Amino acid sequence: MRFQELILQVPEDELRLRFHPQLTVLAGLGPDERQALADSIVGALAGGPQDTALRYLDASGEPVSVLGRDGRISARRDDGTPVAEPIGTLAASRRELRALMLITVDELGPEIRRTREDEPPELAEARDTLEALTAELETARAEQAATAGRRSELAELDEALRRAREGAARRQYALVLAQLERVRAEAAALQSDEASIEADQRLLDAGDEVRELARRWAAATAQVVELSEGASEERLTDEEREALVGVPEAPPEDLAALVQDLSDAAHRRDQLDRRLQDLAVSQLPAPSAPFVADLGVLDQGSLWTAADRLIAATDAMREVQVSLGGLELDDLGPPSSVVAEIEAAHAEREEAERAVEAIRLPAWGGTVLGALAGVAGLATAPILVPVGLGAAAVAAGAGIVRPNLRLGRATREERRALDQAGATSYLGFHIRRVEASVDPHLRETVEATFDEHRQALAAWAALVGDDVPLEAATALEAEIRSYHQAVQDLGETADEMEHLRRELDQEAVPAWRAARAAVAEACVPYALADDALEDPRLLAVVEQQCRRGGLARTQARLHKAEVVAQATADRLASELAPLGFDTGNLDARVGALEWAITRAEERQDARHRARPRPEIEAELTHLTEAAAALRRPEWDMVTAAEAAAPDIAELEARRELVVAELGGTSTEVDVDRLADRHAAVERRVASLEARFGARTNGDPGALADLQQALLGRLTAAGQAGPAGDPVPVVLDEAFQRVPPDRSWDLLDLLLRLAERHQMIYLTDDAFVAAWARQRALDGSITLLEPEADGAEHETV
Repeated sequence: MRFQELILQVPEDELRLRFHPQLTVLAGLGPDERQALADSIVGALAGGPQDTALRYLDASGEPVSVLGRDGRISARRDDGTPVAEPIGTLAASRRELRALMLITVDELGPEIRRTREDEPPELAEARDTLEALTAELETARAEQAATAGRRSELAELDEALRRAREGAARRQYALVLAQLERVRAEAAALQSDEASIEADQRLLDAGDEVRELARRWAAATAQVVELSEGASEERLTDEEREALVGVPEAPPEDLAALVQDLSDAAHRRDQLDRRLQDLAVSQLPAPSAPFVADLGVLDQGSLWTAADRLIAATDAMREVQVSLGGLELDDLGPPSSVVAEIEAAHAEREEAERAVEAIRLPAWGGTVLGALAGVAGLATAPILVPVGLGAAAVAAGAGIVRPNLRLGRATREERRALDQAGATSYLGFHIRRVEASVDPHLRETVEATFDEHRQALAAWAALVGDDVPLEAATALEAEIRSYHQAVQDLGETADEMEHLRRELDQEAVPAWRAARAAVAEACVPYALADDALEDPRLLAVVEQQCRRGGLARTQARLHKAEVVAQATADRLASELAPLGFDTGNLDARVGALEWAITRAEERQDARHRARPRPEIEAELTHLTEAAAALRRPEWDMVTAAEAAAPDIAELEARRELVVAELGGTSTEVDVDRLADRHAAVERRVASLEARFGARTNGDPGALADLQQALLGRLTAAGQAGPAGDPVPVVLDEAFQRVPPDRSWDLLDLLLRLAERHQMIYLTDDAFVAAWARQRALDGSITLLEPEADGAEHETV
């Protein structure tokens, strides 16, 4: 697997990262940025909160696109063929995938330093200087940030004061408009008729109840929106939601151990079975049926004695069944062929009798009419004589002779079948059933025969099992005996086979069944399919069920919230319609109701405190003239709501306070120059540590440990792909603790390893960036780093 391109959706934009087939270095990233980018890369495969699009080449070189949205991913090839999700193929969970793909500095070994007591004076002095510069730099940066914040606040206050002073006339005009609107409402209130007063009162009476209903509807709608955001695009059916809502949030703690026990038990069972089959195939003739080998290893005397006993008991049961009129016995199966033959013959005889009765009269009539026509022809037309006699012969043959012949054959067949059963008639054959139920001696015979058959059947099942029918075994008796003789000729091999078979039947198979039952019991709450226990990815399947269970619970709450919201909306609509708000969407109708109630309250209040009409009209005229005098052409959109004015005195007092704080700020320090000095001293400390360290990150022993840890991590990811191919690895500032003069050697090693294993290195180290710039010149790697203006540029 090799990444080609990653697209990350960021607010109002998208970020595209094109990866080198071997090594890609992303430089200039702080700790938070590196962590976020590493999470995004892992989330592109495992699903995360960010919308992503990842394109990679699989082990066969085919391009695969992985789209991530709302925490779920889908992977497809360019031809539309779906690809299995990485969770379950690369790793069992997102946490395991992150541990497989991400390598941090802490995972390659702890930071190794000497104690302060045995450090050389030069190194100790450099450390003290670095600590002092670090404290001074932090203080300077804090003061710089505070000063920048005060200056930004001062600019905002200046702008607010400017707008407040410039808008004084506009606010005065808005204030007049507000007063004018109030007086007009007061004048309109005096002009209201009884119908308007009643309408206002009706609105006010219903106002509290409808407002409460609207508030509940708004809360229910907000809950639906909130739950919809976490319900994902996959909508479960009612049946799926009901089945999954009770699934626990996490898999059983001991499921991994139980699955391992099941795997071990299945492996042992299969191993013994293969060994047994190998011995049988190599030493014994190939059986024509699987049960031949099973019966061939048994004692043949006991086997065929049990078979003869069962055959004799079965024949006795069938004889009893026939002798008692086809008595049905559940344990014996369907009636014997003799009984079936009697029933079929009797049915045929009854059908022949019905046919004879049905055609007898028409046949006799046709015969008589044909004969009369022949006799009449002797006197009138001789040509009618053969025609009439022929018609009489046909009618007699088809209607009398043939049905009687059929009836005779059917009667003879019934007689023959009854003779086989020793019955004198069909009725007598069935009367035997009644005799069996009332004659105690017959009942004893039936019960004794039944008991013998049951015991013989139990003996056969105990010897060969329930899966081998007697008829099939007897049909292959010769082959089974030959197989048994071949087994006897094996000598020690036969003993080994018998030992393997006993170990398989008595230990391995019961152990496997017990392990499977334990796994099945642990998985009962997870609503798995019947064949899920045989899935090698059972852990991933259970985790997927846990996720779907959470989704089912969310969607169940969403469904309940939708029902409540709809019921509340229906009730609210029914309350709004009588008040005249029966058109438009519900939001608009609620808004119109609020406006109407507010206006009704104003009119009601105006009626209660109404002044004399001349006084109102005089104030109305005065305010109208004042508004006309203050109005400007550009104030067409001014409303009474703009009458509220900011407190200019409060703004000025706050401005004076901020100016005083700025005036008291100490002389600013050159932060950039101080940062450069801090970096220089930091490099000097690292260099001195490398020179004087007895066991620091720069000495050969520590570097060897780091290289060994790195190779171990790469080996783990080297065969984790779906086809045993390497999975790309992300290194987050992995060589941060290595001295600069040794880091380039490790980076060169990393480049050589990247020939087989694609890597992405995230860093904020200037030395790593300098190494990457040199290697990027010949196209060995891809370097991505931000430019001075904050944009990113790529070096290949």
